[in-house]
Amino acid sequence: MPSNYTSITYDKNSGMAYIYLVNPSKYKIASTEELEQNDDIMLDLGEDCPIIGIELEGEAAAKIAALSTFPKFKKVTTDDGNVNYLLKLNAQEIKRKVQYPGINTVSFLFADQKCKEFIGISIDENKWYSEEYLLEENN
Repeated sequence: MPSNYTSITYDKNSGMAYIYLVNPSKYKIASTEELEQNDDIMLDLGEDCPIIGIELEGEAAAKIAALSTFPKFKKVTTDDGNVNYLLKLNAQEIKRKVQYPGINTVSFLFADQKCKEFIGISIDENKWYSEEYLLEENN
């Protein structure tokens, strides 16, 4: 893995973006599945980790391509003391959160009820998704 590795990449040739949730060199992809609510979002599911990364195409990838700098994950502590890592592509209000069936630690954030306006990801702190990786490695 290159030393200049970042959590978000965009490939101009393919028009696709990728968001890494863990270091991809540590986990093997078991399958790639579409997020039911938005077919521009594909999830790389891991053998030993729920979601290794997220492939974005179409409108979702275009949002990444349009950014002058890629956003970084931010640590957020909720009123009830839970820790989340939030990655937002813009300041739009979150209107809907959805999860892939069986994986309740990662939420996909949308600015509309129909899940067409992807605006980010929220990850609950747990054994797979760590502050060390999400915050420090990607600075």
